[in-house]
Order: sequence, then structure tokens, then C-alpha cells
Amino acid sequence: AEAEAARLLRTGGAPVAVTARPGEPREADDLLMVGAPVDELEAPLERVADAFPDAGIVVVTGDPTGEGRVQRAADAVAAAHRDGLRVVGAFHLPAVDGYEWHRGFDARLGLFDRDRNPKDGLGALP
Repeated sequence: AEAEAARLLRTGGAPVAVTARPGEPREADDLLMVGAPVDELEAPLERVADAFPDAGIVVVTGDPTGEGRVQRAADAVAAAHRDGLRVVGAFHLPAVDGYEWHRGFDARLGLFDRDRNPKDGLGALP
């Protein structure tokens, strides 16, 4: 389904974001998505950098456990960028605390609380 969606989107003339999978065909201007939990983010970024050295990368990450997850994610993406990876976007999922099936409304996974107030970790970002 992802390959078919990418094929259809490519007719629009804008870059298409597809999952980075070494060995699979892609268009030269595709944006490659790398998704991983914060604590494991460095390894997937290194693999993609080795397999696609000139690609534009969109990072999607999240980490439901531990303090400092925002800073860890920012540090990993910044380090990859300094090492030459062309990072064109980074997203933390979820952005806002909300409802999680297994935790209800007590899930505190976002960068912002349910009232859209930024959490403390955001103040530490450069």
C-alpha cells in the first residue's frame, strides 16, 4: 500500500516521504522516513546514512518512558545532522498528550500537555 501511495503521489511533482528500506527502489528526490524510539534512534540513522548518503531524511520518533526524552531525541537528530546526514524534518509522536487505549487519559507521552502547554523538556532545546 505504501509503494502504491508513493507512486500516485509522485505524479504531483513534490518529494514523497517513504520508509527508508535499504535495497528497495526509490526516486532520487524521495524523502526517507526513519522511525524509532528515542533510545534506539542512533542506530537506524547510521544505517540509513550508510545506505542512502545523499537522501533527505525525515525523522519520526517517540519514547513513552523516562525523563529527558525530548532532549535525547534532539541530541540524536543534531548529531546525525552534524555527521552529514541531510535531516529535513523531525517529529516527535505524539506531539500532545491525549488518549491511549492501554493507558486512557493518564498517558503523558507528548511534548505538550492536553491544554497545549509546553512541557519542561522543551525549554532545554537549542
